[in-house]
Amino acid sequence: MDSNNLMALLKHSPPFSHLPGAELTRLAARCRLQRFAPGESIFAVGERADSLWLIKTGLVRVCTVDHRAPLTVAFQGPGELLDNVGMLRHYRHADEASAVVPVEAAVIPADAYDSLVERHPSAAVEVSRLLAARLLECRRMRAMLNCPGRQRLAGLLMWLRERLGDEIPFTRGMLAEFAGFSREATIRLLSPMEKAGWIATRRGRVQIKAPKRIAAAASKPS
Repeated sequence: MDSNNLMALLKHSPPFSHLPGAELTRLAARCRLQRFAPGESIFAVGERADSLWLIKTGLVRVCTVDHRAPLTVAFQGPGELLDNVGMLRHYRHADEASAVVPVEAAVIPADAYDSLVERHPSAAVEVSRLLAARLLECRRMRAMLNCPGRQRLAGLLMWLRERLGDEIPFTRGMLAEFAGFSREATIRLLSPMEKAGWIATRRGRVQIKAPKRIAAAASKPS
């Protein structure tokens, strides 16, 4: 069953989707599926990047760590390669990653990827494109987290909606942590959105009901 799941996942995920079937079968044979519980570490700063993770389901938080506290620099979801920078040889993780919700991912050994690139150099070109896109996403996240109050929280809600749809499996505490606010401040910011019918909250979930309104709030300071 895992082999069929791995083949389907690779077939629909760049940089592997353009590969011939025989190559996909060969790569799938070197991969395995791994599950991570919410909050579980996937990799930590300083660890050797000896594997790649192709996310099948769930959401992963990528943070940079300094002397103060972790700073979210990206969220990555289904079909995305987690940490595509780690495809470079002799690289050690400069960031840390953990599961936000239950995550299932294909683990691709770095040597399997290296062998693939030797046979199909075009895969490396696709990786370069993914890396460039990820850097832009990190810049977008950093810019969003520098916004004030409601604008920042609205931006985060729209970011999460892009990856998880209108039903976001986040508690208020999780939103507070990722937005860099206290739980009390987050509740104060969510309350008028809920009263206006933009969102609905229930235990462990936020439902997006008026995405255009939230997007407008994300585009300008409150």
